[in-house]
Amino acid sequence: MRQLGAGRKLGRYTLLRRIASGGMAEVYAARSHGVSGFEKKVAIKKILPQYSTNERFVDMLVDEAKIAVTLSHPNIAQIYELGLEDETYYIVMEFVDGRPLNRLLQKVDARGHRTIPIEHAVHVVAEVSKGLYHAHEQRDHRGQKLGIVHRDVSPQNVMIAYTGDVKLIDFGIARAEGRAAQTNVGTIKGKLRYLAPEIALGLEPDHRVDVYCCGIVLFELLTGEALYAPRTDVEAIEMASQARTRSPRLANPQVPVELEDIVMRALVRDRDHRYPSAKALSNDLRRFLNTYAPAFVGNELGDYMQALFGNEVDEDRRLDGLAEKVILENGPNSIAPPAFRPSLPPQPIAAEVPPATNTQSGGYREIVSRTEIPLDRTPALISLDPPPSGTQALTVLAGQTTAGLADAPALGTVLLDDKSVLRAPAPPPGKAPALLVAGVLVLGGIFGWALMRADPNSGPIAPVAPLPADAVPAGEMGGLMVEVSPNVAIDVTIDGVLIIERAMPPVKLEVPVTDAPQSIVLTAPGYAPHEQLRKLVKGNQILITAALDPLVSHILLTGLDPGAKVVSDSGQVEGDMITGVELGSTVTVRVQRRGMVDWVSKVQIDKAEGVQLDIGRAVVVPRGTLRVASYPYSDVYINDRNYGRTPVETQLPVGKYRVMLKREGKPAVRRTADVAAGKQSEVVHTW
Repeated sequence: MRQLGAGRKLGRYTLLRRIASGGMAEVYAARSHGVSGFEKKVAIKKILPQYSTNERFVDMLVDEAKIAVTLSHPNIAQIYELGLEDETYYIVMEFVDGRPLNRLLQKVDARGHRTIPIEHAVHVVAEVSKGLYHAHEQRDHRGQKLGIVHRDVSPQNVMIAYTGDVKLIDFGIARAEGRAAQTNVGTIKGKLRYLAPEIALGLEPDHRVDVYCCGIVLFELLTGEALYAPRTDVEAIEMASQARTRSPRLANPQVPVELEDIVMRALVRDRDHRYPSAKALSNDLRRFLNTYAPAFVGNELGDYMQALFGNEVDEDRRLDGLAEKVILENGPNSIAPPAFRPSLPPQPIAAEVPPATNTQSGGYREIVSRTEIPLDRTPALISLDPPPSGTQALTVLAGQTTAGLADAPALGTVLLDDKSVLRAPAPPPGKAPALLVAGVLVLGGIFGWALMRADPNSGPIAPVAPLPADAVPAGEMGGLMVEVSPNVAIDVTIDGVLIIERAMPPVKLEVPVTDAPQSIVLTAPGYAPHEQLRKLVKGNQILITAALDPLVSHILLTGLDPGAKVVSDSGQVEGDMITGVELGSTVTVRVQRRGMVDWVSKVQIDKAEGVQLDIGRAVVVPRGTLRVASYPYSDVYINDRNYGRTPVETQLPVGKYRVMLKREGKPAVRRTADVAAGKQSEVVHTW
């Protein structure tokens, strides 16, 4: 639970556990604290550490909060607050106790069913449409429309609560006036399986984009199939731009004809012939539902969810209970979960001190061991007045680095909660190493013995005699400190066991020592795993430094003019940037501008800091004339597109074209035409 974030503080909120993690952000269940013990469960979305300094991602999160906070509707998850903690932005929002719609579809499929009941499918999309209409009609304080378009309506962004409530979430790429992260015209945003034709064509989106996406979601709910099943991103964009739709009754004959008409009207390619608003779509769905299932009420969907996700509901409750226990153990003022501590009894860290190389500074390494002991059970060798109670942090420092804690350099210093309580005198010249080792061993042996023997149920501990100078403690723990570049939160796995998760370096651990070298693997989101085989030394601390290799990079396009459409066979297009590109891959980038030659570049991505491409000046596409004639007349198809009946004369970009002539009762005639710049080509046929 600590690895899932339980007990961490974020502003005035306490995290319970991480419930989702994506490419840019992660979401936590949390609770807020108010006056007189007031508490409320919330969800917190925060940027992943590696993106917290990326202005584009920060702008997207801030924009999401600014857009969604203006919306107040039962079918939209409420945004409460935009916060900033340690240079990391986060959004506090309504906690929806349920599952996203895509998880519902997966659960149904796992049980051997293709679809959810028709009444549930219609109800979900009708509720989403109501929330969308509220967003589309939202106005600012001057009465001006904000022009909000969600642009990412998909099953992943629809939450279904166990009560039956339907909530639209994630306005991260929504279009609205006044956004900081504006999208260039022609840029594709949204999931490729849920694209409206105008988005795929790079046109300016309006609210009817969301209507089309609702039609895709409804088709998927009714058929259990994807409307588009492309093999590549380019094919997905092509299919969406041509609106290659099909009737849901072909896949599911149980769909009533009246509902089929609603779906097909929502999926019309020409948005002027589509539903004019999300409200109109919702009204038609409600009218159908009143006729098809007049006894249906919304909470029946809640019963359906609870029947499917009963085990998950119980598990969520169990995890929340464990999170509360962790918070209680950490105390009311805890800021972060304590560092990982192995289940074995903590042992002292003994110093292996090299010979002094500088009599002025001593030349010794600093040996640090932090652990916790009940002070009321500490051996009488350390006398504190007044004696403290409870559990406090113990630190043993050795070497000349403790000079700032006293007027003269100290041989060994014991810190309790970072306050000096015991010092040994500086060693005489020439005997520093031996005395230092002896002093540290004495201190380590005393406190190690106390820690191993401490038992809350046993009687008082007898005083311990000092250890001889040549004694060697039988410790089984080794110290490990990890530093990485860049400085991002890391997971540390030792011999296949996850030791600590999402910890900011430097990470200090006490680890059980084995006879063989141990596999230490460092991982971070967006970076390749880094492994080292290191032999830990009993009582010693080793330092591991690693330069993490990013798994992804980005491409920055300069000279991109308004109206251009960017297509990439890898990564995600975000304005003038292509993000999430795999390192080591070769990416084909195409920039399309109406009437201009496509700019195409293949680039090898081998730098983590990204690649910059200048698309240069646009070049006008050279064109020529193609004339097609026949006697008698024919229907003319050029590259499978119908150009009407002969004679046909049209301007086309330079290149080769397939020409097909059709006439009823005759076999089709196929020819090839070469169109040259500034010239006229002809295809003539006599039947």
